[in-house]
Amino acid sequence: MKCHRRSESGPVESRRSRIAAKIQRCRLVQRLLRRAPPKEACAGCLETMPANELVDLPCQHKYCDRCIREMAVTGIADEQFFPPRCCSRKVPSEIILPMLPPKERELFMSKANEYATPIADRWYCPVPTCGRWIPPNAVKGEKSQTQACPYCGTGICSGCRGISHNSGDCSDTGLSAVLEVARLQRWQRCFNCGAVVELIFGCDHITCRCRAQFCYKCGEPWSSCVCVTPAERPMDFFTFVIDGKALNRDEEAGLTAVLAAMLCHEMESEEDLNEKGRKENQPKVVGQKDT
Repeated sequence: MKCHRRSESGPVESRRSRIAAKIQRCRLVQRLLRRAPPKEACAGCLETMPANELVDLPCQHKYCDRCIREMAVTGIADEQFFPPRCCSRKVPSEIILPMLPPKERELFMSKANEYATPIADRWYCPVPTCGRWIPPNAVKGEKSQTQACPYCGTGICSGCRGISHNSGDCSDTGLSAVLEVARLQRWQRCFNCGAVVELIFGCDHITCRCRAQFCYKCGEPWSSCVCVTPAERPMDFFTFVIDGKALNRDEEAGLTAVLAAMLCHEMESEEDLNEKGRKENQPKVVGQKDT
């Protein structure tokens, strides 16, 4: 009787093929990982995404398209945030415009022209249902007594910039009513652009949307204000003279910080003394040992 030797070539070959397939898959994954771009986080939403999907700004921060669009929309709605900035540096319009839809792109360019026009030279339609900004090239010369809104055709008085009326009767009753309310509510009006400001919290140093700085208490420009508010300016007046020279605003800020630190140190020392006095005046319990 002949004994036949069992062949093991089948299982060995199968095992080798499986190992080779795994090696092949590992190499494929490595190649894909090498080809995939590195991921970085958006400086706005902090969402991680491929670096090639982020936009580099002049300050070296990187933003996604959605965050840049939100910055643009916020600037369109509020002049204080226009143009969009990061690290106090303007975001170039060449970066913003390609990311906006056609309507928002047109509105962004219109707002750029509007906000670039000095506030005193801006014209708006006085009709509440319109209220749109009128470009300077659509405004007639100063000698013309009336203007016309290019959008709704409403006549505008060149004197008060309200709805056109009979000559000699140039009084804005709406503005007078607003100013009366502001007076009763103790609101303040910007000396530069005339905007009404309400202080909800914080100090009296107001920075208007037109970049003008003034005192909320007296309404004067901040550089010339001499108002004194306890606990906000730890001196009677900042207009005093040292060595015959008045302090400028930078020196004033530095001196304020020093005096505030001194005042804080004095308050801490006083609290320590009061705490020590309270402990000394506490009655001792009989049988209690001094530590």
